[in-house]
Amino acid sequence: MAIILMTVVLTSAAVYLSFSLVEQVKRNQLNQVAQSYTQQLRQKIQAQEEQLQLAASSTTDDSSIRFKEHAKRLMEKNPSISLIEIRDESAGLIARQESIQLRESWTAEGRRQLAPAVLLNFLRTIEQQKIYWAYGHSSDGVNAPEMIVPTHHLKRAWIIRINTDQWKADATGIDLPRNIQLTLSEQPIDDLDPLQSVAVPLGLSGTKTHLVFSRKTAPLNRFSLNQIEDQKVDGISVLIAALGLCLCALLASYVRDAKRYKDARALIANQQAALLKQNQISNLAEISTTLAHELNQPLATITNYVASCQMRIKSMGFEDSIVRNSLSNALKEALRAGEIVHSIRNHLKHENEVTTLVNVGDRITSITPVIELIVKEHASQLRMQIEQDLWVHINPVLLDQVILNLCKNGLDAMDVLKPKKRVLSVFAQRHTDEDAKHWVQIDVRDEGHGISAEVGSKIFNPFYTNKPQGMGVGLSLCRSVAEKYGGKISWFNNHIQGTTFTVFLPLIKT
Repeated sequence: MAIILMTVVLTSAAVYLSFSLVEQVKRNQLNQVAQSYTQQLRQKIQAQEEQLQLAASSTTDDSSIRFKEHAKRLMEKNPSISLIEIRDESAGLIARQESIQLRESWTAEGRRQLAPAVLLNFLRTIEQQKIYWAYGHSSDGVNAPEMIVPTHHLKRAWIIRINTDQWKADATGIDLPRNIQLTLSEQPIDDLDPLQSVAVPLGLSGTKTHLVFSRKTAPLNRFSLNQIEDQKVDGISVLIAALGLCLCALLASYVRDAKRYKDARALIANQQAALLKQNQISNLAEISTTLAHELNQPLATITNYVASCQMRIKSMGFEDSIVRNSLSNALKEALRAGEIVHSIRNHLKHENEVTTLVNVGDRITSITPVIELIVKEHASQLRMQIEQDLWVHINPVLLDQVILNLCKNGLDAMDVLKPKKRVLSVFAQRHTDEDAKHWVQIDVRDEGHGISAEVGSKIFNPFYTNKPQGMGVGLSLCRSVAEKYGGKISWFNNHIQGTTFTVFLPLIKT
């Protein structure tokens, strides 16, 4: 029963769709005919505009007799012209020539005053020296489009009345199916049945003229009744219904196979991405191991040289606090560099690391000289607000690198600003979330350009970077460090300008 019901539903839907398809085909055919006819007619009108523009510009004798002779010759060549006038800049009539085939009735004063629409576009033609169109009427109320053409004389223009009967298929020679009739509308028509009629703008400058194409209504007789019945249920609809059923079955099979294929592709893509990420991390770990091995020797040499200098100046009795402090700081930084390389190597290779109870405030204070040096290099300002007794379990060297990475990124983001607007802010404070968990919250805020949503979704991915010289490992390292010690990292764009990166680490109560 369920199969029968589904078959009936699908068949009904297919028949309905077939009717819709027939209507859409008819609508498309009507639109195609309308667009084609309008385009060809517009080309003929443009050619006529160019011809009349040339005639008006080349005629230098505007006397009444010469004008009428010239206008009469133009009418003989252009059957669509029913009237030509020449008027001065105030729209005053200078001369007029009517076609001998003119069907409209004119009184002696019928064209002394132009219709407002014609007068407005006449003045625009005089001012801009380009062709405009408008609708004028005769004394018996017949409306027709009129072409207003500038002449060689900048203060005069021709008004050429067009017989729109010459725009129909019988006169233009443009193909138009016999079952479609053509009418002209001065304004757009909004309430047309799209299946029976369509209106296309003709593009006459200064008017909203539309060509309206409508299907002719066949007389209601026995033949048309049969045609109506055939239209409701015909062989094509039955064929489409049958094909619709087959299509439904094929679509169901296709959708099922497509879903399987999509799921398989997604699984393969995820596996490839994971493999690529793992290979990249593995390569980075190998590189870090090599760097650690290669850098240990020069760092040890630097340490020995600095220690030798300290011993030498001490044995010579040379006392200079600046030299002594400089050597002491150099020795400290050389040892710190070795610790950084060793800690990052162990972190990337997932080897055991030395963790300890660290006071975040003291640790930030210890690397403040390094931060201040980087801030000075970027011609920026530094603001810090650090709470006391913020204790966490972490490798202190890795914590230093997280904070330094975030500070360096923030300073890079402000390079486009003027120096006085470059402000880097570092905050450390307690935070309690909705689940009553206690955290140490470290914020690094810049006043830079901010981060787009597209970049932000990938910013913590390994090897992703939007910097020309970047490697894409800094923020990835920050996230992995935070998560390894039970924390997390996030970012958000500031309310006014810039970005804030926030690191949360579990607070240890002492």
